[in-house]
Amino acid sequence: MFKWLQKLFIKRRKEIIMIAAIQNDRGIGYQGDLIHSIKADMKHFVAQTTGHTVIMGRKNWESIPKKYRPFKDRENIIITRDQNYDAKEALIVSSIEEAINKSSSEKIYIIGGGQIYTLGLTYADVLDLTIIHDTKPADVFFPEFKHDFKLTERSAVTHDEKSGLSYEFQLWSRK
Repeated sequence: MFKWLQKLFIKRRKEIIMIAAIQNDRGIGYQGDLIHSIKADMKHFVAQTTGHTVIMGRKNWESIPKKYRPFKDRENIIITRDQNYDAKEALIVSSIEEAINKSSSEKIYIIGGGQIYTLGLTYADVLDLTIIHDTKPADVFFPEFKHDFKLTERSAVTHDEKSGLSYEFQLWSRK
């Protein structure tokens, strides 16, 4: 099947959402870890993704503390080039297309890391972003998205007392 036709077929049967916390320069990670930790953002992630499929790369999976793997009450799918990779209670696939096609959920969340976000952007219908109004050193970035998506919803800017950071939740829909 032609790749463009396959993408069209996937989009019609499943809603694909990319969810991420990004700082002002779109930075999402540094040296294998998240840059920022905001409790409200973590609660938002859990509330949005519970009951659905989450797709992630192997490095992202391995960066999650073992006590949280696999994510509870979600279908966990890991994309890796390593055909012998084994992760208990997660489905292992070799491509973003395979992950989407093997998902048993009608709502799929792509949760990173950087390479998976870049691959997933073509398929995404919605971006669910926590915008953190800060810029710290980053070596992993969320892909440029504003030319293909429009801002459709945003929360008020909130200040997190523990981290001292200001942030807001934004939804972006494909143009």
